[in-house]
Amino acid sequence: MLIDLAQELRSLEYSQRLARRERNLLSRPARPSTGRSLFDAAGKAGAQALGLESHGLVPGAPADFVTLDRGHPTLAGRAGDALLDAFVFADSRGMIDAVWRGGRQWVEGGRHVARDAVVARYVRALAGLGIAGR
Repeated sequence: MLIDLAQELRSLEYSQRLARRERNLLSRPARPSTGRSLFDAAGKAGAQALGLESHGLVPGAPADFVTLDRGHPTLAGRAGDALLDAFVFADSRGMIDAVWRGGRQWVEGGRHVARDAVVARYVRALAGLGIAGR
């Protein structure tokens, strides 16, 4: 299973390009960053889908956020909205450094904090089914 925020946002933009035969549909003179527009809209829609009254890093909202690895080569020399544009429209593999959900850190250094335990349980489950090592 793969859950990839950048890929989903990129796919949304690309599908609209195909449907409307235009590029940068969300870009406006006052807000030229398509990546920022996609990211903000996804955050707002996600909060609405969860029934949350507020979203983002504001009082009352759950502390849900992602940090990017500023050492990733694709992010070199980028700042502000250019970081989001690179995250959404470039190869984003390895860009995510940390993920926080409800104030708890789940990903650190690009790895899920329980990865080793999850992998061990998975291997045991496969062995229990008699399909490990195939």
